[in-house]
Amino acid sequence: MIPAAQPEVFAPQSPVAANAKLPGIGTPRSLFWRRTVIPILLTCGVLLIGIAALRWVGGAESVFAEMSIPLSATLCGCGTFLLLVAVLNMLQVRAELCARR
Repeated sequence: MIPAAQPEVFAPQSPVAANAKLPGIGTPRSLFWRRTVIPILLTCGVLLIGIAALRWVGGAESVFAEMSIPLSATLCGCGTFLLLVAVLNMLQVRAELCARR
């Protein structure tokens, strides 16, 4: 009922290189990669600061009210760092785009 498989199916194929890149995705120094990371950094930075602020905004019965102050400070620090990296990345991308013109 099923036709026989073609010989090409069983022929050995060359293995894919371990460091082969996906088409369109470059290294972290490429403009495409840096432009892709900007919204991710901004979103994660704002979310970390927002989660840290829930300790005081959420109310006494909130799960976040039990979060320790050092943890809140660490989340705020990490969020601020991510926002700083995003701003620096935006400035670098802007300078590179202006230099290409």
